[in-house]
Amino acid sequence: MNNTPPDTTTDAKDIGILSTPDAGADPAPAAAPPTSPAVPKHVLFVCTGNICRSPMAEGLLRHAFKAQSEPLCSIPVCSAGTDAYEGDRASAPGVLAMQIAGIDISAHRSQPVTEELLENGLAIFAMTRRHIEDLQYFFPQVTAPIHLMREFVTPRPEGKALEVADPYGQGLREYKECRDNMVEAIPGILNFLRELLSK
Repeated sequence: MNNTPPDTTTDAKDIGILSTPDAGADPAPAAAPPTSPAVPKHVLFVCTGNICRSPMAEGLLRHAFKAQSEPLCSIPVCSAGTDAYEGDRASAPGVLAMQIAGIDISAHRSQPVTEELLENGLAIFAMTRRHIEDLQYFFPQVTAPIHLMREFVTPRPEGKALEVADPYGQGLREYKECRDNMVEAIPGILNFLRELLSK
């Protein structure tokens, strides 16, 4: 695969298109350095391990986007964890709870939060106040606003009801409750994103 094929091209000198420039002629301008393609802005959901809550939230919003027109339906959605490993699967009860709702998150693989993910966030939604505190502590240079996901439930909940409880280590019933608590926020998040994009 690394063998170089024989050179069958004709040298430019042989056909008279390579000439010596006149003395004093301006040198050819240097080629502009290649530019990196712009990273598209995405919606980011953050939890702890990126195997329970945030993958479910990601799946819910992806599903909701399918029924929306441009530009909402083209916004990338991703998730990450403040204490996540790279490459773990979503928890089995979470996959099942989403499957029951007609959403497949079985291909999800976990990832830790990075500065790049935060900087390229069009909107960032965390599950608890602790997640927001951790993001602000470990990434103080990131200025993007971070919201609690359930801030967008109507009517707005109070106290602990404003957070999405962690179902890790529990059964299908708790994962379905977690899913439904996040479903309540999706209409408000869609409205928030529409307003954000209209500015």
